[in-house]
Amino acid sequence: MVVDSLANVVEANLCTGCGICEAMSGRDQVRMEIDPAGFYRPRVLQAAPGFWQEIKEVCPGVVVKQDENADAGRLERLWGPVQLARVGYATDEVVRWQASSGGALSAVLIYLLETGQVEYVAHVGVGESGPFLATVHKSHTRAQVLKNAGSRYVPTAPLVSLAGLLREDRARVAFMGKPCDIAALRAYGKLNPEVEQRIIFHLSFFCAGVPSMLATDDLVRALGVERSQIRRFRYRGFGWPGRATAIDLSGREYSMSYEDSWGRILGPRLQFRCKICPDGIGEFADLVCGDAWYTVDGHPSFEERPGRSLILARTGKGRRLLEEAESAGYLQTERFDLGELEVIQPYQKNRRQAIAPRLLALRLLGRSVPRYEGFYLIRNAWDAGLRFFLRQFGGMVRRLA
Repeated sequence: MVVDSLANVVEANLCTGCGICEAMSGRDQVRMEIDPAGFYRPRVLQAAPGFWQEIKEVCPGVVVKQDENADAGRLERLWGPVQLARVGYATDEVVRWQASSGGALSAVLIYLLETGQVEYVAHVGVGESGPFLATVHKSHTRAQVLKNAGSRYVPTAPLVSLAGLLREDRARVAFMGKPCDIAALRAYGKLNPEVEQRIIFHLSFFCAGVPSMLATDDLVRALGVERSQIRRFRYRGFGWPGRATAIDLSGREYSMSYEDSWGRILGPRLQFRCKICPDGIGEFADLVCGDAWYTVDGHPSFEERPGRSLILARTGKGRRLLEEAESAGYLQTERFDLGELEVIQPYQKNRRQAIAPRLLALRLLGRSVPRYEGFYLIRNAWDAGLRFFLRQFGGMVRRLA
């Protein structure tokens, strides 16, 4: 079935919760709200003429087109456009310790601010209303970047806030968001050149999916602390990978390993659209980072170690940014062989290869599906083999039948 309305996007569980629809339409027409399942979803209040025509060209629940950017690097079947692949970490030990992975993205953001290339960074941090909600913040300094650093395994609708920020002033901005946020923003920039001109850099990170807000409630219960008693909360960081940690009003800490918090509680509660995502690896960003896990017996190891980031420059702009930040002493990196990526990021490899059989199952069940253009979906599924294809196809049929 064709996705033919914003309501259909939500009903078919294809919404990523990015908020681009509210940003484009205005809060008087569309409002992003947390639904009973614990995800941000749009509620249509009224629809002006032409409302759907523009949104359907931008919404990642409707269409995602592999970028044909002339500035993009060589297109890898599994890993998208790559101009340069490195592995490394922030040279500032505080940044490396406090941020996720090796702090490379935070170091790059600080470099952009301190060299005056952007006036602020728009990225997600802890909301003012409590330690669990996440909202977009404007960071102008190293201290503000660090305050908002770290993973947020909770639903966010950052493009709603970004629209307001862009209306406030004429500043040059670096935006950091989830891969689906970047894809929507790039598509919107083609309809609205001012957005593309104002956002000087697009940065992202490897994303395994968005867990429900209810999954955080489960995590807090597993930690053995009352939600109302928590003063500060972090999902990871302060080490690599870092522990999920709650600090109560008395200063007592409750924590759990990343392997348990993500693997046992948060990871299994992802929104449906993430299970058919063609781009968890930030193909539309200028620069994207992920965890450069060490491996033990051929599998990623989550043992605590000094942080290390995988860094992929997707565009020429991203490559120049990476090289300049390292030359200026903000990063320490070394070359990385892309052939090793499927070993340290097997989840991303498997998901890319699973898209075609999962989409086929949805179509045969009469479900609405997004339109994905490019991404080598059939070739990647073929490379995984017939047994893998049938297992992914059958799993989707059993989940939805």
